[in-house]
Amino acid sequence: MLILGPPGCGKTHYLTNEVIPKLQGSICILSFTKSGAKEIGSRLEEEAAFVGTLHSFCFQQINLLSDQVMDSLDMFLKHIGGPPDRVKKVIAKYELTRQTFGQKSSDPVSKMIISKYEDFKERTGLWDFTDMLEECMSRQIMSEFDHMVIDEAQDMTPLQWAVIFNIPNKQMFAAGDDDQAIFEWTGASAMRDLKDQDRKVLDQSYRLPRLIFDYSRE
Repeated sequence: MLILGPPGCGKTHYLTNEVIPKLQGSICILSFTKSGAKEIGSRLEEEAAFVGTLHSFCFQQINLLSDQVMDSLDMFLKHIGGPPDRVKKVIAKYELTRQTFGQKSSDPVSKMIISKYEDFKERTGLWDFTDMLEECMSRQIMSEFDHMVIDEAQDMTPLQWAVIFNIPNKQMFAAGDDDQAIFEWTGASAMRDLKDQDRKVLDQSYRLPRLIFDYSRE
């Protein structure tokens, strides 16, 4: 089921008051951001099986330790040397390609940097955040849940959706703003492709005056 609506329409309130309390069995609640996961978790009257970001879910599924996670490029930049801005741009583009299943760069310098980056991770035993997603996208064994609840669904990338669809569940609820395009540059438009889902539209924004809200939708 899709729960759609603009900012300030009470999507999280609807999830925590109208949807989740009626669910029976194990519930996995995923949000795009840590703050979003914290907010929805704080509103629950009963504890869910999992509440957090998709990255934290994958971290748990793989049984990683915190010192195995590569949360910045600092170590790699010291290792590779060279102009840091160029290296950062190459890795950023590489990460975007992985998140969107895009075409990898054919530029020789970029390919060299990416090769060294992957070799560095393999030799140090470090995982970046996209590695965790890719691992869980293809895993044969994942935790199973009766219900999946996805908040901030409009911001999930194609790779993140692939992970979500690989988590065994009986029923899924996804809440988001299908008109929002802040992260569309990352390919975060897959929510619009969930065409065969039942829909609940919350069209009253409590954050904007009605006149301004209607004008923004013209």
